[in-house]
Amino acid sequence: MLVKEDKEIQMELERLDRERNLHIREIKRISNEDASRFKDHPLLNERYLLLNLLGKGGFSEVHKVGCSFLDFTFSCFNKVVRFHHKRNMINKKLDIDIVYF
Repeated sequence: MLVKEDKEIQMELERLDRERNLHIREIKRISNEDASRFKDHPLLNERYLLLNLLGKGGFSEVHKVGCSFLDFTFSCFNKVVRFHHKRNMINKKLDIDIVYF
């Protein structure tokens, strides 16, 4: 009986620890976003709107960006969204086929 209670308590502690770590990470992200030089969400190159900060490293910041010309959002430097996927999204928006030589 005590073993079962100990397991339940241990599982609850692990869940609370994960939740605490998520909160700490989110607080750090918000703090970095508030300290960023792009905190006012400027329009870059009269085309790209910085939506929110995804992460910050030693020399750079990664932002989620909205493209006002093509009207879709993508994450800069996101490894999941590959070049071909971005190209296909742009092709669909512009209704053209891009050929690379």
